Amino acid sequence: MRFWSILVAILLLCGARLAGAQSLAAPPFVRQWTQFLGDGVSVIAGERGTLYYQCRDGVGALDLATGTKKWSSLAGQQVGSACFRTGTLYALVEGNTLYAINAGTGNTRLLQRFPQGIRRLTQDSDQLYVLDERGALHALSPRTGQVLWSTVLVSSPKPDTVSVVLAATREGVYVGIDAKGKRGEELGIAPESGKVLWRRRVSFPDLYSHTVIEGDVIFYGEKPRRINARTGNVVWTARGYLAQGPVLGNAWLTSGWDTTQGHDLATGKRLWRSPFPYGDILDSCSDGQSVLLHTSNEGPKPSVMVEGVHCLSQEGKLLWQAGKPFTGAPIFADQSHIVTWDQNENRLLGYIPGALPRLPATAAEKKSLAEWLVAQFENLDEAERQLLEKLKPYSTLAFLSRYRELAKRRIHNLDTYLFALCERENTAALLELWKQGGGEGVVRTLQAKGDPAAYIPTFVQTLRDQKSSSSALLSAISHSSHPDAVAFLLDALRDPKAPVEWRAAAFEHLAGTGGAEGVAAIRAVRSSLKQPSPPKPWFASFDLESLPKKAVQKDAKGRTWALFHTDILGNSGDCFIVEKEAEGWGTPVFTGVWTGNTMRDNAPETFRGIRTEKLMATEWIKIFPDDPTLRKDTDGDGLTDLVEARLGTNPNTADTDGDGLSDAVDPCPTAAPRPLGDTEKILVACIEARLFDQNSERPLEATKETGSACDASRWRI
Repeated sequence: MRFWSILVAILLLCGARLAGAQSLAAPPFVRQWTQFLGDGVSVIAGERGTLYYQCRDGVGALDLATGTKKWSSLAGQQVGSACFRTGTLYALVEGNTLYAINAGTGNTRLLQRFPQGIRRLTQDSDQLYVLDERGALHALSPRTGQVLWSTVLVSSPKPDTVSVVLAATREGVYVGIDAKGKRGEELGIAPESGKVLWRRRVSFPDLYSHTVIEGDVIFYGEKPRRINARTGNVVWTARGYLAQGPVLGNAWLTSGWDTTQGHDLATGKRLWRSPFPYGDILDSCSDGQSVLLHTSNEGPKPSVMVEGVHCLSQEGKLLWQAGKPFTGAPIFADQSHIVTWDQNENRLLGYIPGALPRLPATAAEKKSLAEWLVAQFENLDEAERQLLEKLKPYSTLAFLSRYRELAKRRIHNLDTYLFALCERENTAALLELWKQGGGEGVVRTLQAKGDPAAYIPTFVQTLRDQKSSSSALLSAISHSSHPDAVAFLLDALRDPKAPVEWRAAAFEHLAGTGGAEGVAAIRAVRSSLKQPSPPKPWFASFDLESLPKKAVQKDAKGRTWALFHTDILGNSGDCFIVEKEAEGWGTPVFTGVWTGNTMRDNAPETFRGIRTEKLMATEWIKIFPDDPTLRKDTDGDGLTDLVEARLGTNPNTADTDGDGLSDAVDPCPTAAPRPLGDTEKILVACIEARLFDQNSERPLEATKETGSACDASRWRI
């Protein structure tokens, strides 16, 4: 491995020197280090070769060149937010305790413990600011933690009902606060005294992201604007939706599906527009001269998103672009380093300019390299892991020996590498790995690449012995034409007591894997299936006994009626009435009135000159019970004309589609059945197979019990 290490060092050094002429490092990149830090990692600051970070398990510092931990603090404590100033980090822990951490040593000291939970922490050049859950703003000394002043911004809110924006600028502190039950406000606070300098009402002040620029705050979103924190004056507003993006010099970038733009921070006006879109900005980092954009854009296939990385200058000039030059999302970059966060495996990766060396030529060197890569697998990035496929067969057995250990680490797409490294000759090793608890990934690899003669008998015997419903084993068996697999499925299909998953798999696959005997078995089952029972009237699915008491009233004749809403006709706002009879409730009647807007029409505001609200409250009981319009059924099919108007059926014909079924019981009253073509018959068989496991005795029928209009619908083949 010595030659490999020397080559890597030489190439990395050359790459780093070549990159020095550019603002940010340019590809290709090579991974220099990997560090596992747990969940929720974010960068606090990067300074003098050190990267300061926070995660859900504390804060720490890494050496940018090697990834080595210089120190970590507050281990096991949940860090909510943190900031950095003049050699000190400030971290808010467990929601109410503020610590100061020496950036050089990691030594911590308690600054302040607050009686209330803290929602936000920020700073300016002189002070720290925290806003608690009851809407009080406090200024603290960064050195001693002493509370310099406190200002109550919201009167007596309940805890956990305040949403806030807190931004400390060079001239004042901006606070946007939204307390539950009260209209939102934005305020400007004097940093020297806590005095409220101005305040005004605003809707949803916490909804949009922001950036601090000198003495002002810029808000993005639907109403972009720049506000001076001390005076409250609006410096500028912009039209249209502008997404938050990285700040670069005198501009901020915003990107979407159709454009990427740079906007002047001073005026809000567009400075430049890229000739092509980069897509949605997922992540970004900048050194102030250029910016690295991690983007997502629509690929060549519909609904397929393609990620990419672009480096832009302040003027919007594209310096370089690459499809996937590193693993993870960039969170820090300078002239010679890029640090990414791989969320899939909870790790940071450090990169420098350079390229992976060529693969060695001799078998011994390939074997040595393959074993080293497998030993380092959890630390490798995607480019390094892909080298393993080029090193087959030397990498295969080494990888199989570590597979179970790596699976416990939850390596992203681990089974993809298993699939790529294994071939038919590895069947015995894969089967042994599965017997040792290798899991479903091993089964799927055997199914795709293994020798069925070696693994199918074992899988079949395992299912028979354990009466297991393992989806992976069953999939491997049901897709195989091996005699043991076919015999297993035939037995399952003919045995009504077999697990329903087995019978469903047999019904779905035997016609393709079982030859003539399999086709005959499927046909025999189809011919013996029970046909669906005649559909019930559409109103039979109502649960009328659960109607609320307030919906029940007596009319002038002493009869009891109920008014209720149901979506049986497709709109949840539809109003029905029903009369109480001696044996229970009668047949519901549609009133033709609805109170909820549909996608096509707005709900009527009045009915026969009566406001809808009043109609629903008191007047319906006077109008609907004896209204003949509600019960008019011109064709006598059991559906009133009002219902037929909603369903789109013909009120003058009892059987709109002429299929012999009355509109009242026809699940598809506007579409008559017809002879099926060959393709449609295949689709019918597929639907039967897919529904088989829902009801093994009646796979032709699929019903829902949701109280909706779908209750009466059936698969009818």
